Amino acid sequence: MSILNIADAKFAWVNNQALLINNKDRKGWEAFNASEWTLDVFEKFEFQLKPASVQIGGQQVEIPQPLRSLADLEKDQIVYVPNLIDLDTPMSFFNTSGNEYRLNQYLKQNLLHTVEAMAVAHAYALVKLTGGNVYDSVVEPQQESNPVGLSEKEVQTPPVVINVKASKRTSNKKAKELQGHFDVIMDSLKTCKNEIEVGTVCYKLENYGFTSKALKEIEDARDAKLAEFDQIKREAETSEFDLKESTEPTDNIVSIKDAVKKTDGYQDKLDHLIECVWNAQTEVQANVILRYTAGWTADQIKPLQDEIDKRIAKIKQDTAEPTPEKPSMIVQILNAADETELDALEIDVAGLDPFIQTEMKKYVDQRRDELAAAAQGKG
Repeated sequence: MSILNIADAKFAWVNNQALLINNKDRKGWEAFNASEWTLDVFEKFEFQLKPASVQIGGQQVEIPQPLRSLADLEKDQIVYVPNLIDLDTPMSFFNTSGNEYRLNQYLKQNLLHTVEAMAVAHAYALVKLTGGNVYDSVVEPQQESNPVGLSEKEVQTPPVVINVKASKRTSNKKAKELQGHFDVIMDSLKTCKNEIEVGTVCYKLENYGFTSKALKEIEDARDAKLAEFDQIKREAETSEFDLKESTEPTDNIVSIKDAVKKTDGYQDKLDHLIECVWNAQTEVQANVILRYTAGWTADQIKPLQDEIDKRIAKIKQDTAEPTPEKPSMIVQILNAADETELDALEIDVAGLDPFIQTEMKKYVDQRRDELAAAAQGKG
């Protein structure tokens, strides 16, 4: 989503278009209400158009339009995912290379939002759609609610407690979503290239609501990955580096060792390592160059890591097989395995040309009826 310049933001406001304002003093992007701001607000804050909303669950529930592509994000931008464990606290992630796999998985499920409030609204919509009840509990006033004689405005109102009474279907949905988060994290750990990426992938694990068993599995995988990096560093610090473990040609690695011995300055060493990165013919050869950065800080490693990522992307591009053609949307709809997959496809339909939306929705309704009939048959 692009940032509007001052003129475009004012024009959109005058024409009654819904806007978002980047209120960094509070929670960042939020709905813009002109009555709450002074006249110079357009000069002081960033604005963007409020994303469109879509309907899911057979048009039963409306949610904010999820993110359509990671290309719309800036590097290190924060994105949000609905959290069914704590509806008002969505999960948040940075748009980094270490999180790319994870974010792509959430993108496929139409769960990514750039605004925290939208992820919260999405979470509430999912609970409503799956049969849960979201309601405000009644807060009973205490007898001495104003013991020191404060004015009515000064007395703080007790916070409203939000309770979620989940049905059996909601519990199943929650368990399925937790398993999805677990799989994404475990797969992401396997592809981490340094300690920074591991820390990013495992950021705020306690917010997911994993069971103690699942949490221990993730922590064990994290510790094993960190131990692997420590071992690589220890090996790189020795003068006799063991090259027998690699099945790759060692000419590139040997040339790196020779150069490292001859260069003392950081910049000279960095320049040569970058040159070796671009001489690497495989991912293993490119990644192994990180072993010669023992004692470097994260800021010193970053330029080399960026070049390694570029080289690996180029290697993958040169060796990639043609991507098989994706089935048509009609085929995907008619073969949707369950309601969750059908809901995701329904969001995609909402983004199509209005001319063909009506016809595509017929296929969605047809498949939903088939799934409902199949569920009744099993019951």
